Amino acid sequence: MKKITIIITILALFLVTAAPLLAQQDDGADGVAAAEDGVEAYKELGEETDFSSIVIPQKRQLSSSVFGVFSEIRIEGLLKGNLIAYSASDVKVSGVVDGLSISAGQSLYLTGTFRDNVIMGGLNVHGSGAQFEDDVILAANAVLFDDETTVMGNVFIYAAGDVNLSGRIDGKVFVKAKSVTINAAIGGDVTLISSNIQLGASAALEGDLIHSSTLSPLIDENAVVSGEIVSKNRLWITSTKGASNSLYTTIGMLLSKILALFLIASAFGLLSPGFFVDCIQITRQKMFTTFLLGIGILLAGIILSVFMIIGTITIVPGLIVMGLVLLLWLLAPIPAALWVARVLFGGLKNGAIQMLMGLICVTAITYIPYIGSVATIIITCVGAGSIFTRFLAGIRLRRYEIRNMPVENEGDGTDGDGGADDD
Repeated sequence: MKKITIIITILALFLVTAAPLLAQQDDGADGVAAAEDGVEAYKELGEETDFSSIVIPQKRQLSSSVFGVFSEIRIEGLLKGNLIAYSASDVKVSGVVDGLSISAGQSLYLTGTFRDNVIMGGLNVHGSGAQFEDDVILAANAVLFDDETTVMGNVFIYAAGDVNLSGRIDGKVFVKAKSVTINAAIGGDVTLISSNIQLGASAALEGDLIHSSTLSPLIDENAVVSGEIVSKNRLWITSTKGASNSLYTTIGMLLSKILALFLIASAFGLLSPGFFVDCIQITRQKMFTTFLLGIGILLAGIILSVFMIIGTITIVPGLIVMGLVLLLWLLAPIPAALWVARVLFGGLKNGAIQMLMGLICVTAITYIPYIGSVATIIITCVGAGSIFTRFLAGIRLRRYEIRNMPVENEGDGTDGDGGADDD
């Protein structure tokens, strides 16, 4: 459970850095996706096809999920679906979110109610009177929970700066930050990794305090720790700046790939439902054949594109071929991820989350030392072969449908058997 939680938290870290790059703000666009009372779709904006922001006003609701990149995210009413949205500006939630919340922005101002898991990231996270009814995973520069904030589940926080927790937390707490100050009532064990740990007068820990710090924790005389106070090895904390930067670079590469695959898989799911499901069936029937085909297609495509680019006249076609090969290489892990998602996470009702977990698992496998390279080759070649086979099958099916399409007789003065019409 901890490994899955850490992986998901790392994903939130990427969302923080990716949101400003993905969001494209248009100062001239005033489109706002708003929800009318009782209406389950966005307000019609005429010929507008893309919404620059998502806003749910007070006393209004949206029954569908929100997914996308927006210049503004503001929820004051009720969102009955999931919130999977990213913004280059602030994220403000003062209403109610019934579904899963995965969001990132510059700063997050959370004063509403979250009835499912929360995975969020931003420069600063402010929890003021917020009610979290499940687990909370945050990645930020600084995190602040006030006295009115309540968390009914567990809390996992990764921060580069200061973390201040007040209010009430029913479950366990894990925090890795530069500085941690606890003034909350916490029902489970508390694990803190920081160079500066303080327990204020209002701190009340029913479980153990497990800490790893360069300095001894400062515990107020009025603070209460019902369990044991355990000091862990200080090697948990990264000691060199170079190692930290290398780790962040690796994490960024890993998560950028996961997010790209997730967005592409979602797009394909809308444009061609069942495409990757067919790829799984093809792989099951002819795995070795698809593996060899994948190797041949990728190698032939790379060699062909290089020779075409070398030629003066064929530069543009060569670039197109290389682009198609890179696209095939990028899509290749998706069938494997879908298969893993169905096997390991088939119990999840949300298909998007199921697919996301599958992509995380498959991508994580490719980063395992020693066996990661072999797994990458197998997954990429088998996936490329199955996708290419499914694409050719689709073309053949389309040609068959066109060839057997019934042709209506035109009014040429003859009847169906070629004879002349009788007067």
